[in-house]
Amino acid sequence: IANISNIATIATTATTAPFTQNHLRLIQLNTFIGFRDVVRLQWFSNWIQSQSVDVLCLQELVDWTPSLLTERMQEWGFAPTASSAFLTVDSGYHMAIVVNHRFSIRVLDRYQGGSGGVFHHGALHVEIQERHSNSDAAHPPPPRRHKMVFRLIVTHLSPHDGQKRIQEAEMLLHLA
Repeated sequence: IANISNIATIATTATTAPFTQNHLRLIQLNTFIGFRDVVRLQWFSNWIQSQSVDVLCLQELVDWTPSLLTERMQEWGFAPTASSAFLTVDSGYHMAIVVNHRFSIRVLDRYQGGSGGVFHHGALHVEIQERHSNSDAAHPPPPRRHKMVFRLIVTHLSPHDGQKRIQEAEMLLHLA
C-alpha cells in the first residue's frame, strides 16, 4: 500500500478500523517540517489521542531527536510500554515509527538518504509483532491463535525527481 503523495508507507496489514482479530489501525503523517507550526502540532496532539492508533509513521521530523519523540509519545497518550524506531538522516528529514503497547518493534534496516542513497530522504524498515503477553487489563488482547507479525517500510519519496521516485518505488517493491 502506498499513498499518492510523495510519502510512501508500505504494510502488509493496514486499515482504518480499530484493532480487531484481523486488523490494526495504521496512520502515517508527514509532519511538514517537524510541526514547526505550533497550531498544527496542537491540533495533531489533540486528534491523535482520540484515534486508538496501533502504528504511527511520521516523516519530516526536522529538528527532532529520539528523546523528543519519546516526550511527544507520552503527550499523545501512548502508554509507557509503547515502542518506537527513529531514523536520523543527514538531510535532517528524520522519520519514525511508533507502536502502541500491544506491539514490539525491531529495526531490520536503516537506509540513509542523499546523493549516494537509494532513497532521497532515507527509509526505515521494521518488523512489528504482537507482544507475547499483555498485562494491561484495560486493553486485553483479542482472542487469536497466531500473533500478528508484519514488516513495514516508512520513507519520504523524492519530491523533485520523477525518475528517482520510480527507482525508490522499485526498491520498495524489492524490499516488500
